[in-house]
Amino acid sequence: MTDLFPLGDWILAKLPEKSTEETKTDFGLIMVNDNDFDPSLQSAEVVSIGEGGTDINGNRLPIDIKVGDTVLFAPGNGVAHKIDGVEYLFLNHRAGYVLARTPKKAE
Repeated sequence: MTDLFPLGDWILAKLPEKSTEETKTDFGLIMVNDNDFDPSLQSAEVVSIGEGGTDINGNRLPIDIKVGDTVLFAPGNGVAHKIDGVEYLFLNHRAGYVLARTPKKAE
């Protein structure tokens, strides 16, 4: 991972690797499991967060998501970016791109 730090209310999350598993039916039809066609909520692991945005008085508004959390978001939200062959997604915290989070499990 390169040193990439989101600004303001943005979060950088690592997308899980896409599965391109092929399944062959009894009739010979090949079905590809492609995550791009999944309409359900998607998840990603937070790898970096911004410092939070500011209110109209310039006060910093904290982000209640931490590095290592898993976030849930709707398909189509965020801005995709590939770094060294790994897919990441920029999600805006205040814009409502992040719907829920699961805290990082203690090791």
